[in-house]
Amino acid sequence: MIIFLLLLLVILVIIIIAIYNGIINLKNNVARSWSDIIAYERQKIKLLPDLERVSSKYLDHEKSLLISVTSLRSAIAAVSPGSIDTKALSDIEQKTQSVLSGFKAVAEAYPNLQSADVLRDLMAEMIKLEENITAAVTIFNRNVADFNTGIEVFPSSIINSLTTRLSPVPIFNDSSAEYNFEYKFNAQ
Repeated sequence: MIIFLLLLLVILVIIIIAIYNGIINLKNNVARSWSDIIAYERQKIKLLPDLERVSSKYLDHEKSLLISVTSLRSAIAAVSPGSIDTKALSDIEQKTQSVLSGFKAVAEAYPNLQSADVLRDLMAEMIKLEENITAAVTIFNRNVADFNTGIEVFPSSIINSLTTRLSPVPIFNDSSAEYNFEYKFNAQ
């Protein structure tokens, strides 16, 4: 009987350790996927000086575009890699779309300017970065969903409340994109 109780206790300890390690693994996946998003956003920072340089050639035509690029750079620089701020990311994505739209309009309106080819190349690079960010956000949201489920379901919720005490992480959503859909998800 004592051997059976000891065996049961060992199995229980192994299960608790496995659940705890699973929670930590899910938390680390969220942090890593957030870091990927930040890395792509930081690549935008490296690209923005070139966009500013090219846009300064269009300054007589589109002064507001230069202001938008500068605002985008400031917003990206303000995001802290150590904390997950999906609202700030949403703001960055809206500013990015504004910059992309502005550059596209400028390039179409002034195709004969000498820097138009450079601008097109920079815009192609920016679009590629946006595609990478979209993929990274998708992975982030999947990892957040897995993490939130992992800390909220039984028996993981008990292990979480006794050990790590981690809170659910908000997923990234784009309110301006959601606005265009008639369907609204209601999880209640």
